[in-house]
Amino acid sequence: MDAGAVIKSLRTIDVQTWLAIGSAVAAFLSFLFNWLTVRKQMALQSEALKGQIDAEVLAWGDQGLHALTRAALLAESRGLGLSTQDFVRERAGALSALSALVDKGRLYFPNTDTGGGIEKSRAFRGGRPLILNPLVFAFHELETLSHVASTPDADAARFFIMCRREFVSELQHHLNPRRRGEAMRRLGLTNRREHAASYEDSLRLAEDLEKRHPGLLRAKGDAGWDRNVTRARQGDRASPRPDRPASTSSPPEETR
Repeated sequence: MDAGAVIKSLRTIDVQTWLAIGSAVAAFLSFLFNWLTVRKQMALQSEALKGQIDAEVLAWGDQGLHALTRAALLAESRGLGLSTQDFVRERAGALSALSALVDKGRLYFPNTDTGGGIEKSRAFRGGRPLILNPLVFAFHELETLSHVASTPDADAARFFIMCRREFVSELQHHLNPRRRGEAMRRLGLTNRREHAASYEDSLRLAEDLEKRHPGLLRAKGDAGWDRNVTRARQGDRASPRPDRPASTSSPPEETR
């Protein structure tokens, strides 16, 4: 069918038919718009639900970090101020906190295999999730921390700090803030200008610290920020674009 025939056939369509076609197109466009809106709302609701669960896990993780820090302080301060009775009482409180946190953590992170240990209660059968290991190992270490010695236990303190770092790593792996950030960007709920401003705030903090304690950043393993400060002082650091940080270099690996 040539173009002329098509045009001729279109001219034969009456007004009522054209109105029906227009209504159908409008209905389809309305359906498409509503579908896209509902799809975005469902994504938002899904992120909100995960955010609520993550908030509960984060609160539990915060308590875990405090408990591990408390254990490290006990090891570092043994014999430096607390009496034997006070030390024993503080250690008992720290042990109780760690034990409760391990059991509470099982509500969020069940054992990976329920086939083994059938003589145990159901929540304790199988293999323990990795995120609970730092708390469990810290509990065992704290149990062995003697109240008889009158000097700090530096090795135990270092072990508690290692447990805390591993706990942070496992917690971050579960919460996956990078994935959440990507989801928020896809939904248009982030502001890259704010990220650039935050980078500048950190840069100003680094610059102020370097002014008050020259060389400290490099000594602490933050040489990347020290180089930024140097470039800022020399005036050769490029002006930041409004939609990106002033520097694309990542902060250096932490050594503390």
